[in-house]
Amino acid sequence: IPNHFYECSFFIFKKLKLPVKLQSAYWLLLVYTIINSLTLAFSPNWRNLVFNRFGHLLSGVIFAFIGLIVLKAALGKTKVELTKPLFNLFVFSLASTAGVFNEIIELGLDYTTGSHRLGQGWDTAIDLLMNTFGILIVILLKKK
Repeated sequence: IPNHFYECSFFIFKKLKLPVKLQSAYWLLLVYTIINSLTLAFSPNWRNLVFNRFGHLLSGVIFAFIGLIVLKAALGKTKVELTKPLFNLFVFSLASTAGVFNEIIELGLDYTTGSHRLGQGWDTAIDLLMNTFGILIVILLKKK
């Protein structure tokens, strides 16, 4: 990746003044977005059948990863201690909420632009299920 991309992302993160470092999630999301856009442009049927499912699994991983980082940073500034199950429940809740908002955005894009992001039948339910699998991957594989 060219150096100006790194400089630009550093500038953006510095201006945002984030209390936590989200660069890894940012790069993962950027790569996913580029691949998703290319498959949507050049092979929409393949994108809808395969990549959409993988994308929602990946978005669950990204949302859970961000939830972990944000929750750890927030707890680090307080004297509150959470049990592991409660911590995991909070991460799951944050990431699931982000997945639901993602589906609402897809609905809005379909309605306003005709983007065809929503598939037929059970698409939204399967997308949310894949999002949940991604979240569970992070929760089950994380340390401590």
